[in-house]
Amino acid sequence: MDAHPQLQLRGMMLRRHGGRLVLASDMPREEPVRRLPLWAWQQGPLLLTDGSQLVIAPDAHGDLDLARLPARLQVRFATGGGGRGLRKLLQELDVPYWQRERLPIIGKARTNGKIGQLLAVGDQWLAQTVQSTTQSTRRGRILWRDQP
Repeated sequence: MDAHPQLQLRGMMLRRHGGRLVLASDMPREEPVRRLPLWAWQQGPLLLTDGSQLVIAPDAHGDLDLARLPARLQVRFATGGGGRGLRKLLQELDVPYWQRERLPIIGKARTNGKIGQLLAVGDQWLAQTVQSTTQSTRRGRILWRDQP
């Protein structure tokens, strides 16, 4: 049996995920660039190569502590080379396999251009090190504005 059965129907794709059938657009997407420039999030949104964008928006009730977030972040996409820990996290978040390669992974910037400590997975998960607490005075949230 095929691990990822799918059926293409006039611009749509029927797939199985988590014991459910999911019908989604099958519009071809441009292959995302794997290495993006460092993101100085305080200067505005980061436009990703697939047309989506990342925004860190102030929000008094947000789950992100802006004071604990580094000024410059490294963003990449969740490709197959993310390691076992990232694959397991994406499975726990119930991210369908066909959407994983487009999901932005946000981490501390390193001098070699690679991603350091994992801080966020799109707008779906935050590391405890940057989560807001009752003592947080500057809160926000990550918004991933996906474009079809």
